Amino acid sequence: MATITITLPEPVLRKLKERGEEANVTPEELVRASVEEWLQRPKDDFATAASYVLQKNAALYERLKTSIPSKEVCCDMMRRQIETTCEIHADRYDCPDCLIAYSEHRREYGLIVHDGGRSKLRISYCPWCGCGLSENT
Repeated sequence: MATITITLPEPVLRKLKERGEEANVTPEELVRASVEEWLQRPKDDFATAASYVLQKNAALYERLKTSIPSKEVCCDMMRRQIETTCEIHADRYDCPDCLIAYSEHRREYGLIVHDGGRSKLRISYCPWCGCGLSENT
């Protein structure tokens, strides 16, 4: 049997000792059992989960890239509305939870009209905080 020495911050060591006392085992036995359990887990669990998360993030970033303005927004509510994405609707104009659209090309904000098309009403002021939104206001 081999011995491994590790350095732990005092708060971590304190918690380890407390947990060991609760389980009526030494801290060393607790760590050894945790390492043995970790080593017995299938390797592909982490790889599968990581792959899934990376795939979902890539899709999310692609959607966000087209919907988030490059400049800072005025308030948290406006940011949440601009960043709102939907797992069900690929198009923001089809999703009833998406209220605000931003056109990078025109540099303007609009309230989405949920009428089945791609209509929006241009707004110059934030509906939540009242700040001016366009460079002309």
